Amino acid sequence: MEDGGANVPLALKFSRSNLQLQYQPKWDAPRQILWQTAPKLNTKYRADFLINTGTPGWVEFLWDGQVQKLGPQREARFAATTFPGRSDPKFGAYLADNVDIDFYVYRVLIQEK
Repeated sequence: MEDGGANVPLALKFSRSNLQLQYQPKWDAPRQILWQTAPKLNTKYRADFLINTGTPGWVEFLWDGQVQKLGPQREARFAATTFPGRSDPKFGAYLADNVDIDFYVYRVLIQEK
């Protein structure tokens, strides 16, 4: 990265029994937990992201249609470096080798202003 930003700054990741939205502002910085929940097994959930890649950028996150408060300040719109100059967007379920997971990505929309 030219500016040291993280290639994939946002991740929705399981940690023990919690599902966490994690943010990594720079490639060498630790991930910050912006939000977490303990989902029930065999239950369908919906996660929606609205990501602005401007400078500064921001992210909004909805869980089952409800806006979530993110980060230590509990903000509905979390200020973040979401496009560090180069990015390889990835949507999918990764590193789920030991569990069965049904994961679907719908309606990805990337707009240019």
